[in-house]
Amino acid sequence: MDDVKVARVGRSRWIDRLGVVASTACLVHCLATPLVVASLPLVAGERFEGALSAVLVALASLSAGLSWLAGDRRPLVPYVLGLVALALRLRLARGEGDPLDTLLVLVAASGMIVTHVLGLRAARCRSTAGACEAPGRPE
Repeated sequence: MDDVKVARVGRSRWIDRLGVVASTACLVHCLATPLVVASLPLVAGERFEGALSAVLVALASLSAGLSWLAGDRRPLVPYVLGLVALALRLRLARGEGDPLDTLLVLVAASGMIVTHVLGLRAARCRSTAGACEAPGRPE
């Protein structure tokens, strides 16, 4: 039974690290796109954004699911916030130049990043048998 938990923790850490990198790449992409749209049309393309969004949602879903299975519900709030922001973007935003689009993308990417960071912290605590303490609190 312990081997299964160790394997799950190792997989969760790998997924969360990949998720942090991918979500950060999304955030950088979304902030940089308005500046480089004229010179790099590939990065600003709808196909690229759609594919990146699908990968990020899949990674965050896996991370949130693994956290749920491990009994940690904290990553679910930023995950749901990110999903809601993406859904609102699809429904309400009018394109790249729309400030609402930019705001919703930033909220979505930030939610996914926080989901993975919380997943990484929880996995680290699980691997050290719950030895994690809140910062600034005495043991």
